[in-house]
Amino acid sequence: MQKGGREVALLRCGQGRPLAGGCTQLRRPAEHAGQRPALPTCIREIGMKRTYMLALAWLAIGIGIGIGSSARAASTPTTDQLEAHPWQLTRATDAQGKRIDALFVRGRAPYTLRFQPGYMSELNLCNQASSHYHLQDDGLILESGIRTTALCINPKVDAQERRAETLFHGRDTAPTLALDDTGALVVRNAKGEVLVFKPAPLPAK
Repeated sequence: MQKGGREVALLRCGQGRPLAGGCTQLRRPAEHAGQRPALPTCIREIGMKRTYMLALAWLAIGIGIGIGSSARAASTPTTDQLEAHPWQLTRATDAQGKRIDALFVRGRAPYTLRFQPGYMSELNLCNQASSHYHLQDDGLILESGIRTTALCINPKVDAQERRAETLFHGRDTAPTLALDDTGALVVRNAKGEVLVFKPAPLPAK
């Protein structure tokens, strides 16, 4: 911009020579000294659009960082982490995302996993079960399982035990383990079922 009666170049919409962004260039005498030229409407609109696009870009970056953080937060547990405490079932869903109600019996302690050196026990069912276990990457391998054979009088408890047997045992289960960012143990099997176990205190000696 030049002062003292010399001409200045301004951007306006709808007049003069077309420019990029739908604006045009118009030459007119500069305003008198001390007077502030009005900001052309088109410039204001361009500024608002650029601000809006920058905000969208930063939002996309923030979402990407959040997703990346969540992905990094999940980790494969070690045997030391698994054996540090029992794990109580708090959530279970099938492949369609529906809650597996049979695994929860009102008034009874939750279905619990207990890892000890070389063994995984399943507790708070009608019968107690135990299997040799080892980890292969994030996979849980169970072998040589044994189970008590008490008669389950409560039909809901019986149904719970039968449903629990299908989670980890059988060739089509192939459970994998992960610790999420809250410290919960997340178990997924080949059938698309997802189980979430929270750490529980060790039993009193």
